[in-house]
Amino acid sequence: MKLISAYTDAKLFYLIKKGDKDAFDCLYRKYWPLLLDQAYKRLKCKEEAEEIVQELFINLWINRQKIHLTHSFSTYIATALRYKVYNCIRRNIIRENYMEAIVQREPPFSETVQESVLFNDLHDAYQREIENLPEKCRKVYTLRRHENLSFKEIAEKLDISVNTVDKQLVKALKRLRERLKDYHSSIPFFCFYLLTAAYVFLIGK
Repeated sequence: MKLISAYTDAKLFYLIKKGDKDAFDCLYRKYWPLLLDQAYKRLKCKEEAEEIVQELFINLWINRQKIHLTHSFSTYIATALRYKVYNCIRRNIIRENYMEAIVQREPPFSETVQESVLFNDLHDAYQREIENLPEKCRKVYTLRRHENLSFKEIAEKLDISVNTVDKQLVKALKRLRERLKDYHSSIPFFCFYLLTAAYVFLIGK
C-alpha cells in the first residue's frame, strides 16, 4: 500500500475533507516549519508566530469541508497565513495606539489619588521607553505616531524602504508592548473601548 506521506498535497487535502486525520497530520508536519518560519520573520515573536500557525491548522481542520481550493494547497495555506499575520499586526497596532493615547491624555477628574499616580507612572514609563528604543526604531515610531507621517513619507524622509519602515515600526511596537505590559491590566476597560475605535483610522497609512 502506498505510504500516505508519498501522496500529493491535493490528494492529502481530499482525504482531509473526508476526515482523514493521518492525512491532516502529514500536511501539518510538512508545512508547520515553513509557515512558522514565515510568521516569525514578519512578527519577530516566536509565541505569536506559533499561535498563528496553530490557529491556522485548527481552522483548516474545522472548516475542511467548506474549503474549496482554486489553486495549490501551498498557495492557499501561504495566503491564509499572510492574512493572519496582517490581522495580528493590525491588532497590535490598535493596542499600541490605545496605550499611546492613554499616556498622552490628562487623567480624568474622577480618578482616585492611586489612579492618578498610576497614570503618571505610565506616562513616565512610556516616554522613557520611547527614548530607549534603538535609534532607527525611535525615528520611525516618532515620525509615524507623533508626526502622523505615512509609511511612504517616513521612507523618503529617512532614505529607507517602505518595507524597512514597516519592520522597524513592528519592532518598536513589540518592544513597547513588552516593556509596558504590567500597566495594561490597570487601565479601565471603557477607555480601551472608546479609544480603539478612535484610532483605527491610523492603521495602514
